Amino acid sequence: MLKRIEGTVVPNTVLGPFSFERILDYYDGPRLILQKSSTGQLILAWWNDEDSDTQRWLHIPVSKGRLIEILTGQITCLEALMYPEDGFIYVLDDNVKDESRTRTVLAEPSALPEDSLPYPDVRFDYDLPEEAGWMEQRERAHLLDIRFHGDTSVPEGRVSAKTMSKAVGELQSLLDAIGQALQQPSPNSKGRIPDRILEQTRLDLVSTYPGSFGMRLESHQQDGMSGKSLIRSSLDKLYDLLDLWFDPEGIPLPSRLGRRVDQRFDSFLYTLEAFPGDVTLVWIKPHSDKPRKVSLTF
Repeated sequence: MLKRIEGTVVPNTVLGPFSFERILDYYDGPRLILQKSSTGQLILAWWNDEDSDTQRWLHIPVSKGRLIEILTGQITCLEALMYPEDGFIYVLDDNVKDESRTRTVLAEPSALPEDSLPYPDVRFDYDLPEEAGWMEQRERAHLLDIRFHGDTSVPEGRVSAKTMSKAVGELQSLLDAIGQALQQPSPNSKGRIPDRILEQTRLDLVSTYPGSFGMRLESHQQDGMSGKSLIRSSLDKLYDLLDLWFDPEGIPLPSRLGRRVDQRFDSFLYTLEAFPGDVTLVWIKPHSDKPRKVSLTF
């Protein structure tokens, strides 16, 4: 059981929503995340500890200069945690089962248990993400993390290029088909999808993760000022399909979006089945601190 951190309990929404999020370190889940609040404050979200019920994060407001010092190893990880610029840190406890926030505390660094702190000589060695300079331009883009959890026969941090490229290609083709179905009520199962739709459902590869292999895809299209876009609607339908993958009797469910979507969905799942392990897809929506997640076991 995690030790209860004493401090000033604050509303769980005090730090959100975030207009930008970049995972800097990922090992069986995010471990270090750079975020930007709606007011422009940079925040370094640092995984701290967990038990069977709770996952604990430390959120540290940082200036750009301080961020550079931390990520490039000019100061140690322990110094970054024990001597924050504002003299305090936010301790966030999340429910492991549904990822809901259970408690947020404004605390002094001395309140952290010693056994949850990094060793004195540990330093990061990252380059400052280029998005830190232009993130305002992409703050309404959607992020999709695809994570492959291999078995012991697969070297850690490695996956077949053929398997990965085919999986990403099938994912893109599925989103294209969903986008067409949403734009054209009765699309043909064959034939060319209009370029205007392909441009709106396009995903771009922006980064990969160490550890059990994963990559981050970013939508080419951003949400409009109203918070709507074809890529948002297409991703929403994709996750509905994944959530309803099988009915209780184990019979595949039709998508009700047309034959092309059903064919592409089957092809996407067939590709993932070829990988020796589980697959996790995490969708991070603009201005939302709660991603949508699905884990697929074959």
